[in-house]
Amino acid sequence: MRVFSLLGLTVLSAHALIHRLDPSPHIPTALDQAEAKRLLAYLTEQGPDTFVPAHPFYNVLAGGAGHMHAMGLNDVYAWPRAITGDPNRDAAIKERFRESVMTSFQAHRWKRVILDDCATPPLFGLSRYYGVALDLGQSGKAPRAFTGYPCTPRYVWAPRGELP
Repeated sequence: MRVFSLLGLTVLSAHALIHRLDPSPHIPTALDQAEAKRLLAYLTEQGPDTFVPAHPFYNVLAGGAGHMHAMGLNDVYAWPRAITGDPNRDAAIKERFRESVMTSFQAHRWKRVILDDCATPPLFGLSRYYGVALDLGQSGKAPRAFTGYPCTPRYVWAPRGELP
């Protein structure tokens, strides 16, 4: 066991020496910081009724109470196993959930919905009641992600009645 531990420690030490850790790719540049400030100013301007499914804390930064992450929304609806053990009840739960999300869009519950630049499909009914009003990438308000999945807030959707 000691030999194995020593061998493992030697391999990790050699790896650290050969591949020196370089934190620079994870440090925001001045441009990144400026884009983040512009995004925060924009979110504050939009107010608490901003829905950012992939970055729910942005709603809090805009003065809101927060909301569920898109992963949670998708997980509940797409969960392949039983929720309650009764297939009919499970289907009813998922349908009520879907209706709840779609009704929030139909009622224009959200002043703005901000989606990422990833290939995630819009949520239930979003494209029926909202349209793309702004591309944050073209206005210098889309800071890049440094860790995790490399998606950034990009497309601002507004209720169809408010589109230019």
